[in-house]
Amino acid sequence: MAGISCARALHERGWRVRVFDKARGVGGRMSTRRLTPWHFDHGAPAFEAQDPLFRQALGRWAREGFVRPWHARLAKVDAEGDIQEAEDENLWVGIPRMSALVRSLASGLEIEYEQRITALVRQQEQWYLDTAEGERRGPYDIVVSAIPAEQAEALLRGTSELAERVATQSLVPCFALLLGYEGSLDLEWDGVKYQAHPLLSRAYRNSAKPLRPAEEAWVLYANAAWSAEHEESNPERLGPLLLESFAASLRLQLPTPAYLSLHRWRFSQATQALGPSCLFDYEQNLGVCGDWCLGSGVESAFLSGSAMAQQLVSD
Repeated sequence: MAGISCARALHERGWRVRVFDKARGVGGRMSTRRLTPWHFDHGAPAFEAQDPLFRQALGRWAREGFVRPWHARLAKVDAEGDIQEAEDENLWVGIPRMSALVRSLASGLEIEYEQRITALVRQQEQWYLDTAEGERRGPYDIVVSAIPAEQAEALLRGTSELAERVATQSLVPCFALLLGYEGSLDLEWDGVKYQAHPLLSRAYRNSAKPLRPAEEAWVLYANAAWSAEHEESNPERLGPLLLESFAASLRLQLPTPAYLSLHRWRFSQATQALGPSCLFDYEQNLGVCGDWCLGSGVESAFLSGSAMAQQLVSD
């Protein structure tokens, strides 16, 4: 979202922008895994809108049909294990899947997929990009990095003083457990938020979102501390642990899922916000943006990318 919102804003102002993405498609942590008959928004499950600029954009996306509000029935489990109804969080989701929003913003942009940039090379006040396949791309006047802080620091090291600023940031991992069932589960909640649970932070019923397949699908998210502790553990062992904890937290006996898969987001959430919406090195013409600049989540990513574009246009 950060990179695409920046590229889209510059493109609409007449700039020529080329986007490099190491994945097979846009989305990043707004990706959706599609498996017949289930869909899983296994990165960002939903998002809220607080900032006026983001709310304005959200209204436009809603009119265009790329987002809808999700009035989910939410529960919260407190530190003692008591279950209570949670307040409506005014959640929004992409339509018909979370990644659709980013894909709509990417429409018309020059994007090269499955291109991992390994080095930035400065020659005659121009930038060249080296890829993992051994190719050199360029020249470019300006380079903007919209990747996790740890990866951005490694890319900028030795090229810009921004590397030192970025090095102060860290993102913690998160495990997401994808569960698909052949029949409906007798659960009154569409989502659960946990307070001080030893394993879990939240869980969402993906099949309850607007315009999703009706087959029962859930995504469980482990908390940051547990994810960090088990970052390199055997995923075949971790998945059942999360499922067992989920069932126990709701005091239920759940059937065996027809589909179970554990996904690790190595760089999920910032431990603390950088502060500035983005960073730019005027001597080197290098910029950095990402949700970790402002916190975490879809709104922070959009605001950071938009701020980066606005700074370039204004200056």
